[in-house]
Amino acid sequence: MHELPVIEKILKISLDAALENNAKKIVSINIEIGALSDFQDVWMKKFFDALAKGTIAEGAIIKVDKQPGEFRCVKCNNFIREEFIPDRKNQCPKCSGEMILFGNSDYIIKDIEVI
Repeated sequence: MHELPVIEKILKISLDAALENNAKKIVSINIEIGALSDFQDVWMKKFFDALAKGTIAEGAIIKVDKQPGEFRCVKCNNFIREEFIPDRKNQCPKCSGEMILFGNSDYIIKDIEVI
């Protein structure tokens, strides 16, 4: 449930930006989430819908784009995007070195669509 304070912050930022720009309605908010984040977009959307009631953001669509992480080999520096599923030994397919997952857990508001 740690999505709730994040959504509260996103809603506040979005409402402030919309009001500063004399917007009548927030149509959508595009959010980018890092690969290592454990935010669940289904909960983000539910919390947003509940918190946005009665505001110019009510009915807005939340679009969540989870950024891929990458596995990087500590031995040969080979990297593979998130779709890669390492074997049990977590070995690089090129050199058999250890693969480590890199990415971030941040979120950013990419854009806010208003009318």
